[in-house]
Amino acid sequence: MNSNDKLLVSVDIGGRGNSLLSYFSDFKANILGPEDFAVDGDTVYILNSIDNTVLEFKNDKFICSHNAGLTFGIKVAAANGVLYILRNDFSIMRIGADVTETMALYNVMTEAIVDFMALGDKLYIVIADGMAGITYEFGFDTKGLDISKAKSYHGRIFDENTLYETRLLAYDAKTGGSGKVIITDISGGNTHEIPIHTNHFLSGAQYFGSDGEGGAYIKIYESETNEMYQTILESRISLVDTQGHEKYMRELPEQYKNITNQDKSIGGLIYSLNAFKNGVEVVMTAKPDESSTREYTSCLDDVVPPSMPAETMTFDPTKSITRDEIIKNAFDYHSFKWSCTEANLLPLPGWEAPRFVMGPGDYTSMPYCWGGNSTMEEYYAGMAAGGRVGNINSPGPALVPNTFGHDCSGFVGLCWGETQKYSTNTIQSISFPISSSDLKTGDALDSPFYHIVLFESRDGWGNYILFESTVFSRFDSVSHTIRPISSLKNFIPLRYINVEDNKMQSL
Repeated sequence: MNSNDKLLVSVDIGGRGNSLLSYFSDFKANILGPEDFAVDGDTVYILNSIDNTVLEFKNDKFICSHNAGLTFGIKVAAANGVLYILRNDFSIMRIGADVTETMALYNVMTEAIVDFMALGDKLYIVIADGMAGITYEFGFDTKGLDISKAKSYHGRIFDENTLYETRLLAYDAKTGGSGKVIITDISGGNTHEIPIHTNHFLSGAQYFGSDGEGGAYIKIYESETNEMYQTILESRISLVDTQGHEKYMRELPEQYKNITNQDKSIGGLIYSLNAFKNGVEVVMTAKPDESSTREYTSCLDDVVPPSMPAETMTFDPTKSITRDEIIKNAFDYHSFKWSCTEANLLPLPGWEAPRFVMGPGDYTSMPYCWGGNSTMEEYYAGMAAGGRVGNINSPGPALVPNTFGHDCSGFVGLCWGETQKYSTNTIQSISFPISSSDLKTGDALDSPFYHIVLFESRDGWGNYILFESTVFSRFDSVSHTIRPISSLKNFIPLRYINVEDNKMQSL
């Protein structure tokens, strides 16, 4: 915390008698705990993913805890004394002084929701798409809303009259990265651009408002790949002028738990949730100035890059697959439709049903199944024969017989066209490590013995857009997710040995 930051909430982690916030790491190494936050005047809300509650504070004093209900809260927003909780079944809970109501969102086709905001009486959801993103605007309606019919904008909402998009441009290991932030006045339609130049790979840029003189406050994400193929990421908030020069900058602290939108602009001010190992704080973040600029140093200058050995594995033309085909496989498993009967939910030793399966009925997306790599045909046949839907039970030695679905590595292997089941530590036998700056659609990020995800693209704002078979946010299925790059910094980028490049590539 900078000496000029204003502390709004401070909560100890693991302190004696403290039960408000803690951390818990699940078997996929997902860190549960503070997941999102919102600020509404002198009130601060913190979403706690351990017990699915939202903690309310006023003037640094804990007021109460709000339960997010039967489904899992993934983001929060607040305005005018009203709390909104976006849940993983794409419903929104509204909690006011004397009323609690819920509305459903229909036709949300992805879990890659990067932002959820309340501005006045309007709600905004931003879906990342690897380009400029799409912002949906709507009011709260207990009858529900077809989001495909909501008012939409190309770009990411900043305030009621401002949209922006980030474009990541060329990168050269010798000259660094570049990009630009394009800011649009909604009512007038006018746009202006802020160019960005960095010494390292530009992983993202998030807009935090104008300085009133044509410049902009930008959160800049830079990265390098070290000799262990881990991503070293650094973030800072800079005042960038119209020529792309960083006039002032301030480094942001490293987090124990990384979340999407760790820093937010609310009412023209910057707020941050700092999830440190021993405590969590929400602060009003001071903008960079001469003092913070003098204190800034980059850890990226000393990163030793990988030696990048020549590839020794042999390309097998009989298993050749394009990046288009890989991502189509992922979409197909994500949009996979199937039916569940009572027989598919009968008790079975070592089995636990995915949490989104509430009973017999029709569902979408291949369920998570520990040890599984079912094709669609195998899944249909398994369900017809009375097999069990997925399995989210803690890892055992192997696939529980008569359970069907995908675990994380089974999913990636199938998307790559493999039928043999690989684990997160054996999948390297059909892939090789690459620099994170070289990630393209259809590559993967792997944490051996824990988890692997399929890379689709970057959203431009410091996040990866992914496909994964995951229990993350209790999706318990093949999901189209978004994760902060910093949360995957120890994952190793991998490229399938038999992939062929095509037009569908990304930075």
